[in-house]
Amino acid sequence: MNQKLCECGCGQAVSIAKLTDNRRGVRAGEFRRFVAGHPRLTWGEHLWRVEDCGFTTPCWIWLRARKEHGYGIFANPDRISTSRLAHREAYEREYGLIPPGHELDHLCKQPPCVRPDHLEAVTHAQNMQRGRKAKLTAEQVREIRALHKPGTPVYNRDLGERFGVSHRTIAAILKGQSWQ
Repeated sequence: MNQKLCECGCGQAVSIAKLTDNRRGVRAGEFRRFVAGHPRLTWGEHLWRVEDCGFTTPCWIWLRARKEHGYGIFANPDRISTSRLAHREAYEREYGLIPPGHELDHLCKQPPCVRPDHLEAVTHAQNMQRGRKAKLTAEQVREIRALHKPGTPVYNRDLGERFGVSHRTIAAILKGQSWQ
């Protein structure tokens, strides 16, 4: 006979329902979704899988619901009708509250990763500079600033072409408006 496991991730086998219960989405003769009392999530390894992502240590990839950009959603059973981003839950369980004015940066660049040591609290500006869409690295920005010294015949347009960004981006870097 086939066996189905509890959808909470505990690994226990579920039984076949004897009666139909439309409120719970159970039909007579079909496997139940959960072992009795298990639909509520608890924090633990059954919520993620270990996956090598090329970072120094493997990622913990969230297995439950995700937002459109891949960030996991954790529905905390201790807080009624509340859900939050799973990586924030993981970080705060390990290190405490995220400092005011900070957000979390995935050092591994994997949005569904919930491994606390792959997360770092940074300012929004730092997170944007490190982001996946960032065209320049910190080393390139230092090189741009070194190349553009007063009295040198280097123009923003030339630097922009060399580094693959616009002359406006170069100007913002040199004025300290970005990459502070």
